[in-house]
Parts: sequence; structure tokens; C-alpha cells
Amino acid sequence: MKLFDEIPEKIIISVSGGLDSASLFYLLCKYYPNTEVIVSTGIVKQNPKDAECARNIVSEMRKRFSNIGKHYEFDIDLEDPFWVETSENLFKDSTHNSNSAIGLSKHLQQIEGLKKIREETNVSIFMNATTQNPNIDYFDEIEPGRSSNIIRNTVTETPYGGKIYSPFINNDKKFVANIYKTEELDWLYPLTRSCIASAKETNNFEIECGECYWCKEKAWAFPNYT
Repeated sequence: MKLFDEIPEKIIISVSGGLDSASLFYLLCKYYPNTEVIVSTGIVKQNPKDAECARNIVSEMRKRFSNIGKHYEFDIDLEDPFWVETSENLFKDSTHNSNSAIGLSKHLQQIEGLKKIREETNVSIFMNATTQNPNIDYFDEIEPGRSSNIIRNTVTETPYGGKIYSPFINNDKKFVANIYKTEELDWLYPLTRSCIASAKETNNFEIECGECYWCKEKAWAFPNYT
């Protein structure tokens, strides 16, 4: 699978613990064995299970591939007073793509975390596995920043220096499901998590709620797994 015009020596990939980033991480390791794959994960204080899944994914990948570098982690606190105030003020500006002040807060903290990793590693090529919304009406309203009606550039400049590659950005989650099928990633699927519900709704994050947007999108794309 071709992800780059010129193969980078090193790249930083965001691995959240979800299905999308896990599959892209796998493709990058498999098809670019001479590229050092550095991993970044934001640990959301209000939903720490995702980061645990990311660690497990990285651990399993290391058993299969030798080109994985350091795994960087950084904290994200959606209730931090500074970021709450900052995001609420910026959310009033219609130029952002976030669908909530909380979502914008998470995005801003991710930028800060990746900026520090960029400074420490001196690597300026980044990758994420963001997908577009399913082309179904009730999905589109929930995640307007991923509208299926917009064709986005797969390579853009980052706010922390360098370029970010988003090869899935114009494909929905069924595209990702096909990767799991063709690459025979049944072993990878159970290591992932796609739920944003609270501790109360998920038995302290031990189960997925099945009702949030991410759970519904997962069930839609992976009907044979759920």
C-alpha cells in the first residue's frame, strides 16, 4: 500500500487505541519496514482506557515488527480550567471544525502534546487515521468536522511544524473494516476500543456503551464483529 510519494526515514503516528489508528499503524509497519515508526498517544484523564488499549496495541505490534521506535504519551484533561476557558472562548469563532468546546479542548491539547514530541525528536512527518463520516444522515449531524460531503487534502501543514498525512480522511470506516479483512487482522480488533461514554456508563471503562456515536459507527462498519 502506497502512503507516501517519498519514503520518510522517521514518522510520528498518533495511535489512540481505536480501530482506525491501529490499522494504519499496522500498514505503516508492514509496508514501510525501513521507516522508524514513532508512536504518540494522548491520555485523556476522563477516559484512560483508550490509552491502555494503545499500549497493548504497541506491545503486540512490537512482537511482529522491528521498526517501531519510542512510544510517547502526553496528558489531556478535559476539565483543566485553562483549557476549558481557552476552548470555550475559541469555540465562539466559527473558523474551527470542532463540534463542541470539549472537542476543541482535546484538539488543542493534542497540538501541544505533538509539538513537544516534534521538538524532542526533530521529526516533522506526522500521520493520523482520521476517517470521514458514513454517508448516512443521522451520522453527519454528530460529527460535522468529518462530513462526507467534503473532499479534504490528505497532506496538510501542521500547527506544530511539519506535514501530517491523513490517508483515510476521504474514506469512511467501512474502508477500515476492509483493511481488517484483507490483512487478516482478527487478532488486532479485540485490542481496540471505540467508546467515549463515561465510567458510569461503561462499568468503569470495562465495557463499551454501544450507544455513543463511536460505538454506533463501529457497529455499522464491523457488523460481523459485534
